[in-house]
Amino acid sequence: MNYNVKEHNLYNSVLDRFPTPFVAVNEKGYIADCNQSFLDFIGFKDRHVSDIYFIDLLANKDKAHYIETTKNIWPESQTRVFDTRFRIKDGISPQMRLEITALSTVADVYDDTAITTTGKAIVIVIKPIDSSELSQLSEAENVKIQKLERERNSILSHISHELKTPLNAIMGFSELLLLEKSLSAEQLENIRTISNSSIHLNKLVSDLLMFSEMQSSEIEYNSTEVNLTDIIESAIEKLSEYASSQNVTLRYADFESQGYSIVDQQRLQDVIDHILANAIKYNKDNGTVDIILKDQMPESPQSIVSIHIRDTGHGLSDDDYLTVFQPMQRGKKFQIVTDGAGMGLTLATKHVQNMGGIIHCISQENIGTEFVIKLKFFHRKDT
Repeated sequence: MNYNVKEHNLYNSVLDRFPTPFVAVNEKGYIADCNQSFLDFIGFKDRHVSDIYFIDLLANKDKAHYIETTKNIWPESQTRVFDTRFRIKDGISPQMRLEITALSTVADVYDDTAITTTGKAIVIVIKPIDSSELSQLSEAENVKIQKLERERNSILSHISHELKTPLNAIMGFSELLLLEKSLSAEQLENIRTISNSSIHLNKLVSDLLMFSEMQSSEIEYNSTEVNLTDIIESAIEKLSEYASSQNVTLRYADFESQGYSIVDQQRLQDVIDHILANAIKYNKDNGTVDIILKDQMPESPQSIVSIHIRDTGHGLSDDDYLTVFQPMQRGKKFQIVTDGAGMGLTLATKHVQNMGGIIHCISQENIGTEFVIKLKFFHRKDT
């Protein structure tokens, strides 16, 4: 079957009228063609996708299931159903339903440079799963779960407050003892260990307390007009010495737009400090961290500013990528060497969302990781 360019464009035009994401995968597993809805869903800019292995877009835990679902599919004409999440440009997609059908001789299938001659493809239609299917819990079970969550948060809050008092006493007295000149070098080192351990434990308790307050919607935000450049420069100043000690270079691109975001300055500062500290901590020797601010709509009175913190570190595996914003998660390869409760990114996500922004992560194992925070931005009028 011979197609010219005009017919090819007509073919794509018909596909693009189909509102549901659609993709054709050839026998080797590579994307042969797709419609615009699929490109928008994944976050691709154009149809140059023939070098993409479709299975690489799926959540790692679902890949084996996908292979089993599509095994020996061509002799059959029935549609197979498969549920999965996708790795998309802005992170991980919600659970989606794939309706998979085999085509053998209906038509030739396009790839990026020519038309395949085998005429075999797996055609996949991607649909959202109805919310009623995602949860089969009865109303009574939901009420019970909500009650248990409230009780858990209450216990966490109570324990955290109770731990604060003795910890403050330990930190205070250890600081006083460190000033004592009559102590030996060994005694001072032991007291320094007590002080550092109590500070670390106090940070863990503070994170748990913050998390329990967020879960119960008790946390308050003091939103004001904030200069984002000040936030970034403050974080760099605080962490530049730490970066030098880790042999990591911090690079900051100047931000020329004049304006502000309406956020809680201290909460946003905590978020940026934490992500930047992680980018340094998990970097490679002689690595770099780039901090970039981008004004998405510089000509508009109201815009979106994206804050990019990109490192050249170890990156995340597929499994770690799926759980990076979940509490108590630090990545399997860092479980032993990393301190902390793994609450930082969970708290960062909630802070950003509660301030009207979004946060997502882009990562490639052994290449590096980039965190992107997007916030509303208001340009100042020229005076």
